[in-house]
Amino acid sequence: MTFVPRAAAVHIDGDGRSGLALRVVDGDACWRGAAPAFAGRTAPCTADDVVAAWRALDDAHDDDALALAYRVRRAPAPAAWAAWQAAVARRAQRSSTTLTTLLARDLGRPAAVTVRTAGLVLDAGHGGVPATPTVKWKTPPATAATLAAVCRSHPSMRLRLDGNRALSVDDSVVLADVAGSALQFVEEPCAPALLARCAARLPLALDESLLDHDLDVDDALQLGACAVVVKPATLGPARALDLALSARRHSLDVVVSAVGEDAFGLRALVALHAVVGSLDAGLGTYTWRDDTRDLFADDGLFRGPLP
Repeated sequence: MTFVPRAAAVHIDGDGRSGLALRVVDGDACWRGAAPAFAGRTAPCTADDVVAAWRALDDAHDDDALALAYRVRRAPAPAAWAAWQAAVARRAQRSSTTLTTLLARDLGRPAAVTVRTAGLVLDAGHGGVPATPTVKWKTPPATAATLAAVCRSHPSMRLRLDGNRALSVDDSVVLADVAGSALQFVEEPCAPALLARCAARLPLALDESLLDHDLDVDDALQLGACAVVVKPATLGPARALDLALSARRHSLDVVVSAVGEDAFGLRALVALHAVVGSLDAGLGTYTWRDDTRDLFADDGLFRGPLP
């Protein structure tokens, strides 16, 4: 008699924020993945897309994290990201190890002992500034006067500014000058054609340009960027891993970032950042969801052992 392996049951649920949550159940085992939705950033993704991406990985028992990512590189990014999370969780469980340890081994990099995330300021500071050592501030709506006041009241704060391409070069430089020594980088401050001019006058980080203009690490180096912000839910796991590993080889800083993942997705991002990240992570969206608010302490440290 030929032995036929039992097929795992695949379930797709809503994630509570217009995205999808993947559950793969095989007997007593359950592996999960998040396919978040973020208007204007993540690609359209259906439940069928997530199921198809998982099916592409279902028989990939011996593939490492990179090989798994490449198997689903043509799937919509959120679906590929969800399927990859479940597949590497399965590998970790079957290897009796943690996800962080598995990724460190597969990617050939040492893992950090803990992960801290930057906090998010989304309302020009009216609701207060997080107690995290590093803060990411959307600007606009933040103004030079607001930034100056916060820098005076938080002298040890490290500051990331995110212009969302809405600033001029001169406005970007004014805000960078106000931030002074607190400034870590300015993320996508202005139109793509002006990024090189910005990089000549302030520390530049790339985010949306990695996706919208298909920029790679060579492009980042040519522009004069100092960091890349990697969002697997928008880039897909294959491109995210390629960018992060190449950036680290070229001494660029890497920030692994979220778009509103659920608890399982955020844990995967924590493990990934522990292996490929260099600065505090960009996981401040943990405050957006009831199921993720307890994952990080007030100072941004991930609670408990790494996943």
